Amino acid sequence: MTIPIHCLGDSVTAAGGQPENGRWTACLQWLLDEWRPDACAVYNNGVGGDTTAMGMERMKREEIDAGFTIIEFGFNDAACRPFALKPRVAIDEYAANLTAMGQQVRARGGEPVYVINHAVNFATEPDQPDGERYTDKCARWAERCRTVADDLGAPI
Repeated sequence: MTIPIHCLGDSVTAAGGQPENGRWTACLQWLLDEWRPDACAVYNNGVGGDTTAMGMERMKREEIDAGFTIIEFGFNDAACRPFALKPRVAIDEYAANLTAMGQQVRARGGEPVYVINHAVNFATEPDQPDGERYTDKCARWAERCRTVADDLGAPI
């Protein structure tokens, strides 16, 4: 039996502009095939620019079934659009969306796995329209992802 691994996320997961065999999802498939050929099938469900709110909508449409679902979001959620004075997805809504995704995966008989995005660190960084540094906000969103995973007993 082949175990499905669905990778749900934003541009970090989608890796648009990268050759197919250079995307982390393809590398994961290659490593799993080296370990045990044909044991797992990795599906890249990443969409550049997506937030957790958009990911929630995509989960309703796509068949993300039993197996594992790797959930990677946060950079777009924390970001402010140039004309906005608040993040695209508030931190509490972000956490609620991540929790709902994990619960939905489990309801389908699968296991969620959360990805913490790498730290953003700019040498010089202007404030976003809300007056905060993007780096600082991304760190808070990442910490909330850790809390959601801990609360659900899900791996990071």
